[in-house]
Amino acid sequence: GAHGDAIRFLVEAEKLPFMEAIELLANMAGMKMPEPSKADMMREKKRTDLLEIMEQVCRFYQNQLFGPNGAKAREYFQKRGLSAETAQKFRLGYAPRGSVLLKFLEEKKFDLKACQSLGLLARNNQHQTLHDYFYDRVMFPVFDRKKRVIGFSGRVLEKIEPKYLNSPETELFHKGEQLFELR
Repeated sequence: GAHGDAIRFLVEAEKLPFMEAIELLANMAGMKMPEPSKADMMREKKRTDLLEIMEQVCRFYQNQLFGPNGAKAREYFQKRGLSAETAQKFRLGYAPRGSVLLKFLEEKKFDLKACQSLGLLARNNQHQTLHDYFYDRVMFPVFDRKKRVIGFSGRVLEKIEPKYLNSPETELFHKGEQLFELR
């Protein structure tokens, strides 16, 4: 019952962004890609910047897991039968207590509003301050089809709720369109 053209088919069936669908079809047909508009280039630059933030945060969580802050998280993974090699292969990490990620993002001079829009930071409205969205959780990155980090899922180490916390819907992460651990 579907209708439309090849581009719409790829966008809907493969959940590809519009420009990626065009690029795929052009490559299949042996054609040169059309030149993107200035607006397209700005959108792609913003998306690239957001993906770079997510990649850096994934590395940060990995470093936390294998650093002095991550002993409790490493013990949790070990009890669950996951080796250090498995944790590295799947890029697992740890989000420590406190606003350690916020400090890291500030040091890297990332745009904190962009980080908040990615679900990495949350605002305390009472005190008008930012804090880490994920803390004291083992972290599981969520990847897109190109193996780029687009979100996270975190599991608490203690008995508090919510047990699992996922990235909110963002410009990069759309829960209903992602298959966890798609590689």
